[in-house]
Amino acid sequence: MNKAIQDFASKIADKWKLKTQDTSVETANKKVDDFLRDLISIPSVTGDHDANHDAFDYAERILKRRGMSIKRYEWNDIESLVASSRETKQPTVCFFGHVDVVPGPSEVFQMREKDGRLYGRGALDMKGGVAAILGAVQELPGDVADYDFAVMLTSDEETGGFDGGARLAEEMGYRPKMMIVPDGGENWNMERFAKGIWHVTIETSGKSAHGSRPWAGINAIDALMADLAAIRSLFPAKITPDTSTINIGLIQGGEAINQIPSSASASIDMRFATPQDQVRITRAVEELAEKCGFTVTTEVEADAVNNDPNNPYLKAYAECTEEIIGRPVEWITSMASNDSRFFAKYDIPCAIQYPAGANHHSTDEYIEKKALYQMQQLFINYLGRVAKSSAAAKK
Repeated sequence: MNKAIQDFASKIADKWKLKTQDTSVETANKKVDDFLRDLISIPSVTGDHDANHDAFDYAERILKRRGMSIKRYEWNDIESLVASSRETKQPTVCFFGHVDVVPGPSEVFQMREKDGRLYGRGALDMKGGVAAILGAVQELPGDVADYDFAVMLTSDEETGGFDGGARLAEEMGYRPKMMIVPDGGENWNMERFAKGIWHVTIETSGKSAHGSRPWAGINAIDALMADLAAIRSLFPAKITPDTSTINIGLIQGGEAINQIPSSASASIDMRFATPQDQVRITRAVEELAEKCGFTVTTEVEADAVNNDPNNPYLKAYAECTEEIIGRPVEWITSMASNDSRFFAKYDIPCAIQYPAGANHHSTDEYIEKKALYQMQQLFINYLGRVAKSSAAAKK
């Protein structure tokens, strides 16, 4: 091992106290669970630019060792990495992952193994997926140039992906033929449909006065509650996984108990079960705002994502999954969203799937160890079936 590699290995191991005995990311005998252990040990919380930078450095050395071409991007201090087996922005297959995670207590940044499960921050969402991607590239038979694929990693998915996936799709013009996004679904099932999203903050205004003289003022909180009730009425009386949903996540207003509040606000999370619902409810809220006099500020907006199970790329991916896990794959509706939406808008099919695991964003987040190895093998098998033949055809 040369001195530069030794220095890097020592820096990363020292800084983040990696648990693996061999801290060199250049050693070919590291296994996929070693990669996951190391990645979890780097506390790359969204917004911690140094930690995310080190996570990218870690991934780059593994990918570069196999001969992949690396490009690093940065917008508003948010980094992204794209590794390619050949110089193109239109690879046949593109793996998409994010290295950023949500915050947590220090103990969740050390992987622990119990009863066949690997616990730690990001084990499922989604450092497990990133580790499986790295493991698949490392174990891929032959030369990576024999395959037509790319690996795309970002560091702001947990806060919307607007300086990561959105920029790579919209500004840099990456247009793979299909995406593999191990960041959704559940227990190997694949996302057929992901609900549209609208996160908004609404604000009302009033007139301040002493709390003992409500007739002398206008209570902004009263107005806010009436406006929220009107918005809530746009959704079904009984909300289920199959309906559009609304959640009032934050309410702010007032400065003292004996003062009539002159302003109030609420932040609302709306999810849409159909594109038609998204159009209907969005328009209705805007009309209510004009009629009732409150303001609407959009925080996050995303269209629904549709994936066709009969798409040849997705069908082949589902078949590869079934061969690995030994049972049929179900196509499901997702309650949440991920960065695939930035590519789906260009009609790029996205294989969105979590392996066996649970409790993402919690202190008990885990991935099944067997599933981690299965995911690595799934990626290898799929590249051999789809991306290798594509590469040969382009020679």
